[in-house]
Amino acid sequence: MNKIFGMILPYIILAFVGIMNYVDFQYKLIVTALILGILIGLWFTCLQKCEGTVMMKLGMILSVILFVVAVILGMLNLHLDILSDLSSTLSLLIGLECAGLYIISKNKPTLNMTYKYSYRNKRRRYF
Repeated sequence: MNKIFGMILPYIILAFVGIMNYVDFQYKLIVTALILGILIGLWFTCLQKCEGTVMMKLGMILSVILFVVAVILGMLNLHLDILSDLSSTLSLLIGLECAGLYIISKNKPTLNMTYKYSYRNKRRRYF
C-alpha cells in the first residue's frame, strides 16, 4: 500500500494544485500551502516505510523525467496554460522526487533465503 501511495501522491499534489488554480476564495494560498505540506509529509512517510525495489526506483526516475519535460514545456509556453500555472509546483516536485529517490535507494528490500542457501548454510553449521 505504501508503494502505491508513494507513486500516486505526487500526482495527487499536482491535481490538487491544478484544482486550486481555478478556485477563488480569500485564504486560498494559506489553505493550499497547508494541504501541500500535509500531502508532502504523508508522501515522505510512505516512502520511508516502503522497500526500494527496482520498479519503484524506475517509476520515480520516470516521474522526474516527466516533471522536467513538463517544466521545460511550461517555460517555453507552447500554448499550454495549465503547464505555465503548474510549473512552480512541478519544479518543487522535481526536488522532492530526487529526495524521495534517495530515501527509496536507502531502503533495501528484505532478502529471501533460498532453500539452496539455507541448506548449504545449515550444513556448514552443523556438520
